[in-house]
Amino acid sequence: MSNYGLGSQGAEVNRIQTRLKQLGNYAGRVDGIYAVSTETAVKAFQTAHSIGVTGVVGPQTWGALFPGETMPPPIVDHPLIYRCLALTGSYETDSPIPDCFAGLSGDFDGQGISFGVLQWNFGQGSLPPLLIEMDTKHSNTLRNVFGSNYTTFQSIIRASKTQQMAWARSIQIKNRLNEPWRSQFKALGATDDVSRIRRVHRAGSRFDVRYCHAEWLYQCRNQKSYQHRLHSHPRIWYTRDKGGCPASHHSKPPC
Repeated sequence: MSNYGLGSQGAEVNRIQTRLKQLGNYAGRVDGIYAVSTETAVKAFQTAHSIGVTGVVGPQTWGALFPGETMPPPIVDHPLIYRCLALTGSYETDSPIPDCFAGLSGDFDGQGISFGVLQWNFGQGSLPPLLIEMDTKHSNTLRNVFGSNYTTFQSIIRASKTQQMAWARSIQIKNRLNEPWRSQFKALGATDDVSRIRRVHRAGSRFDVRYCHAEWLYQCRNQKSYQHRLHSHPRIWYTRDKGGCPASHHSKPPC
């Protein structure tokens, strides 16, 4: 079971901060970063509810904050491919889950729009199949995300490559997507539905393992970077008892 304390980041921390603010315990920014101000607010909440005052949100504190809910599982309980994609996404976006899955870039490399952890794109034809499958299986999710732009989106993903590239370049300035398209693609990348389909459209399990192994080797050669990442995104990295770096503690990669 995961706990949330100093250094934790992500959607769950954002929820904790939002709830504490609603209850009047937290006056800071809702930014998804578990800093001292969040810890102080948690301690105040724990005191008020006769919970052991630790400043850490464990199962008991989570249950008091969100009655009837169970805490989400930690990253190490997810399948290997999910962990590898989360690891890759954290590098690409410097963001925790779920934002690490929503990488988005414009036409800086001549690919029109690149989206997601593995940068599926229009230029190489890797993005349309993913989006078409998403539209086929989860059209309601796409309607909710794109709103009045859904019809345009639905047409473009089935258009010719020439049309797709022309459209992609028409909705960006200096390789940055215009609003509301940028926010809509970002929101799509963070949905559970597209995350499941993305794992099917990965570049193949052999690629995933090689990539994860390469990341492990890189981190083992860069202890400082590893320590920074572990501190910055503690729920993305493999824990030591799951076979993570550094090499001085483990002789084999986590994949």
